[in-house]
Amino acid sequence: ERLEDAQWYRDRLEKFLADWNRWKLDDTFANPEEFWSQSIRKMARLRTQGLNALRSNPNIVGHSMSGTVDQANCGEGVLTTFRHPKQGATDAMYDGWYPLRWCLFVEPVQAYRNTPLTVEAILSNEDQLAPGEYPVRLQIVGPDSKTVWERNVTVTIADPKGKPEPPLAIPVFSEKVTLDVPAGQYRLLANFQRGAAAAGR
Repeated sequence: ERLEDAQWYRDRLEKFLADWNRWKLDDTFANPEEFWSQSIRKMARLRTQGLNALRSNPNIVGHSMSGTVDQANCGEGVLTTFRHPKQGATDAMYDGWYPLRWCLFVEPVQAYRNTPLTVEAILSNEDQLAPGEYPVRLQIVGPDSKTVWERNVTVTIADPKGKPEPPLAIPVFSEKVTLDVPAGQYRLLANFQRGAAAAGR
């Protein structure tokens, strides 16, 4: 407990607990540990959103995750200072770096009934698909997992002979959609119907 690192972390903890009391965070969280647990789970979701943006951009051909392990003064890693995986972070990295991956977007993220939404599906393909046509089913499903919107589209991978190398990000679908559905949380899904399997939600 007398190590320099332990003293440094204790000082940070005392400052955090002072903020905890001043901001009355116990009105929202059961205890400080629950605050950090929820923060880490949210970090995993935000990391996946960030990778969606990176992987869907055809002008980006590489990505370096600068922080694998938490460093002394920040918590950007997918592993703790003690090299333990953070909750949800491993799944986020598996999903985000999968070689064949859907990057799905709905804008705005919160919307009202009968308000137009932009639904977009981009396929990030690291040389996983052979030339050919691949049928895809797009769905929006509600809180009860019932489909409220559906489109069937085809992804075409051209034969590269004599042509430039295909892009890493392939726009598949972009359309304005208006839904007349009850309030709740809805999800956009994309799945190949045959010939391929991709990560990404």
